Amino acid sequence: MAQNTDSGNGRFERFFWNRYAKCYDNLARHYIPYQSLVQEVCYHIDQYGAGRSINILDAGCGTGNYSIELSQRGHRVTGIDFSSAMFERAIRKKNKGAEWPKLLFHDLIQPLPFEDNSFDAIICIHVLYTIPDQLQFLREFCRVSRRQSIIIVVNSSQPLSFQKAIKHQWKMTKGIQRFRTLLALASVGFWNIPISWRQQRGQYHNYHC
Repeated sequence: MAQNTDSGNGRFERFFWNRYAKCYDNLARHYIPYQSLVQEVCYHIDQYGAGRSINILDAGCGTGNYSIELSQRGHRVTGIDFSSAMFERAIRKKNKGAEWPKLLFHDLIQPLPFEDNSFDAIICIHVLYTIPDQLQFLREFCRVSRRQSIIIVVNSSQPLSFQKAIKHQWKMTKGIQRFRTLLALASVGFWNIPISWRQQRGQYHNYHC
């Protein structure tokens, strides 16, 4: 998650993502497509690493779900994010005795605080649409990644639809678990409404980079 925090819009962005952080991990606990995406991304990283421990940048790490999973798989992960609430939750979830992941507070619209050729892999999951200058953002990825590397960027191809998510989750669950899951996801859906509005109005950029 990233936006200019010096402007009024930037202050709103920080406020929004900090509040969203309180329920964000309901996705990791209850939403099957989110869980599947974590496993898919980590699978591709493992395939690329071919048994090696590689240096990975998790750009917009949020509450650290990808960073922690990849670190537990033996990789050296650096996660960065600009939301203090997301960042604090990532730190709390991290095994305090583990060296990795490293977590760094940083606004992604600023140049990345790393030297050229620093990473074997970069992941950026559902962050690109929040970036005003997407081309420069991706140039920074190219700068800090090594000549042979893998970059995985997942971005929304269309505005978020809580209604579609609920329908999907309803089909994937049964019994009391279905209602527990939908209740947990209701708070996430509330915070996704402003995201969808901003996508529809072109304030978030879904379709191009």
